[in-house]
Amino acid sequence: MKITVTKTFTSKSLSTDCAVNVKVGRKSHDLNKTSADDISSWFDGKFEVSVDDLRNIAAFLLFRLRKNEYSRNRANDAGFQAWFQGKNPTKDYSQYKAGLTKKANTNRQAYDKVCAIGKAMTA
Repeated sequence: MKITVTKTFTSKSLSTDCAVNVKVGRKSHDLNKTSADDISSWFDGKFEVSVDDLRNIAAFLLFRLRKNEYSRNRANDAGFQAWFQGKNPTKDYSQYKAGLTKKANTNRQAYDKVCAIGKAMTA
């Protein structure tokens, strides 16, 4: 399966190109709408990808991981918790925080997997 980055953007926080759209085989994917588990599954089994494309995908995962970590840290703030519960009185705040932690962990695992593949390709 061939993996190719078709569109990138330059992240100001990372100062590098991040992948936005990726073509996997014949199907195109918008990474903003693709889960970290799905991205990670592309690298199971046999695949073909350039080092630059892999670097762009890893940069996107790092960008998204930083956003998830920021949200997770903000959720620990008592002021944010009061604001959240005022806006969403029927939602359980502990479930919200658990969801943020799960997102951050799956993104970290996908990022670590892509980085390990990149290191193996360049070694």
